[in-house]
Amino acid sequence: MNAHVSAALVYGRRGSDVSSISRSRMSYFNAGGGESFEEIFTKSEEVKKQGQLLKLCAGGRNNWQARNAILTHSEFLLLKPDHSLIRDVIPVHEITSVKEVVDKARHGAKIADITRAFEKPSKNNIQRKISKLFQSSHVQKAPAPEEHEHHFVVTTIAGGLNNGKSFHIRAHNAHDVQSWVSILREESKIRIESLREKPETRLSKVRKFIRSVYDAYFFQLMTSIFILLNFVSNIVEAQLVPAADTQLAYVFGVIDFIFTVFFGVELLINLLSHWMRDFLKDSWNIFDLVVVSVSLISLLPQINIPLFNSLRVLRIFRAARLIRKLHSLRVLFNAIMGSILPVINSVLVLLVVIVIYAILAVDIYQNRDKRFENLHESLFTMYQVSTGDSWASDIARSLFYVCMQDGKAVGSPNPPGVPTGVCEVGTNEFDQGTLAFFFSYSTITGMILLNVVIAVLLDNFTRAAANEDQMIRSERAKELEDADEHHHSKLCIDPVLYELAQFESLEQLNKMILDLFQAINKDEKAELSFQDLQNGFRALGTDPQIHLSVDDFEFLTEEYQLCSAQKKVNYKMFVKIMKHQLENFSSRQITRVSY
Repeated sequence: MNAHVSAALVYGRRGSDVSSISRSRMSYFNAGGGESFEEIFTKSEEVKKQGQLLKLCAGGRNNWQARNAILTHSEFLLLKPDHSLIRDVIPVHEITSVKEVVDKARHGAKIADITRAFEKPSKNNIQRKISKLFQSSHVQKAPAPEEHEHHFVVTTIAGGLNNGKSFHIRAHNAHDVQSWVSILREESKIRIESLREKPETRLSKVRKFIRSVYDAYFFQLMTSIFILLNFVSNIVEAQLVPAADTQLAYVFGVIDFIFTVFFGVELLINLLSHWMRDFLKDSWNIFDLVVVSVSLISLLPQINIPLFNSLRVLRIFRAARLIRKLHSLRVLFNAIMGSILPVINSVLVLLVVIVIYAILAVDIYQNRDKRFENLHESLFTMYQVSTGDSWASDIARSLFYVCMQDGKAVGSPNPPGVPTGVCEVGTNEFDQGTLAFFFSYSTITGMILLNVVIAVLLDNFTRAAANEDQMIRSERAKELEDADEHHHSKLCIDPVLYELAQFESLEQLNKMILDLFQAINKDEKAELSFQDLQNGFRALGTDPQIHLSVDDFEFLTEEYQLCSAQKKVNYKMFVKIMKHQLENFSSRQITRVSY
């Protein structure tokens, strides 16, 4: 398992323990202060790396703000350079990925802004300590701007301290970016491994290696080629039909042995790499297990059961897995699989009608036509009628005339179905009941029920095609969103702003903002503090969940201009903030579409 991916598993088991220090720090500075820089360095944690960086904050793609960065073995800390308060705490074990991004210089702030941001005069002793520390010889000065600017993105796990938030950070140059990316990845991997409850055993390492081999593109390509070759071999063998104990039969036997051994080895590798629970989750694995096991048993010399030999051919159905790689065939396959239950229900109704008419046909035509002398003959005949296969000329018309005696049918004339036919007993008469019988049956089955089956199938085809298109659009939207994050800063309350943007009138917007304020202000306070807003937005249950940071609160209140002196927000201030951010949100959406 990849170290970064396993962060979620580690956090799920022990995150509440290992993040207790981080959460206490976060709650401390979220309350309005923050932990001082001097207090951090009185702790015993070793500093792995430190430097001067720029962080992309809320407000747009150019809102890069200077930060002092400190990396310890457990946390990645970002502090404002003009005072000694922590602004962001990122537990190292909660980092899921660290990606390097290259942007053209015109899309962001100049790199030289880092130097200017850190050259502000200090106002107290602690700030002078910070400046002295970050201007020491082991921290490089920012060079002149490059043609392309480099930054990196740190992504955290959902449900963690930062709730899946991504941090866009810019360094002095490409070398510094690569240095930060490398050490963050390394420290994250080390931290995750140290938090594992159980050390990785030799067996788990072997299984990990086997799984990497099985999932490799070359191995999957080779398996697909063998599946296709086995399919072609079965086609050729079925066409030539080699006689037993001949040279050609021996060649096909050797070919079949090679394919069976390969599929057996492939199944064994699959079983070892995924083991039981993961292996049995996939129905294709169960199908492979049955078919390959039967094929291996049939290779034993003392086993010569025709059933086993016939089941070996089922291996060719494994080629259906290749359908997943082609969009058009995948739509068709998904439509067929999604239509099974609805179509079965429709077919059951059709089958009931066929059985009813087959039983009636046995009672009516048993003495007149051998095709209706028992139930299974009658069932096949009525199925033939439902398919439209010569039912009128071959079946129905031959029963139009009947030999009648004393009001009872005693046989069919010779030749049948014509008014000039001769009856051995009775007289030749036209049977009106036959016309009504077959007319009603063909109408119900051929014109109604079969069309119902087709309609159900088409409905599911349309639905499957729509689902596939939606999946593709979602994937493309995700790609655009990932690319957009490199140039635009998203605000944490965007999920709420998206809902507010659906208003149709000013009265409706005011009502929506009032409902939002009441939903956040569950304690019905006159003013909401940062902590109240943070907890209230989180409790809304949006997807993704809103995690309001100190930087976000500072941006929303326009550096505390839209709040009271105690840094609290009342309803009027909240309305002004939300309307202002809604305007910015609309502008960002327009810019994004035209970008």
